[in-house]
Amino acid sequence: MGGWTTFLQFLFDRAYTVPEVAEKLAISPRQVQAHIDDGSLPAVNVGRGSDRHDLRILDDDLEAFVRRRKLVPPHAPGQRMRGTPRPTAGPAPDGDSYAAQRAARRLRKGA
Repeated sequence: MGGWTTFLQFLFDRAYTVPEVAEKLAISPRQVQAHIDDGSLPAVNVGRGSDRHDLRILDDDLEAFVRRRKLVPPHAPGQRMRGTPRPTAGPAPDGDSYAAQRAARRLRKGA
């Protein structure tokens, strides 16, 4: 007992197959394979040579992949994002119709 096998046990806690990663990320196995092929998701070939691939994705590599692809909002909390409508002061004086709101805007602009 010991030796190389013991060393490998401490390198990672879990190794996932391509279908398992696809299920975890809610994407297709083909998309997982594409991430492996373009190098954004590291994988280990535990198959027999280059002809018989049997890929495994280590848990640390999967976590790092997800962390790199995580999106962060581009604005600070409380700030309005570009393109979102500004809050209005209240309903237009003549009602909520588009024409009434447009007339109220024109009056405010002085046109």
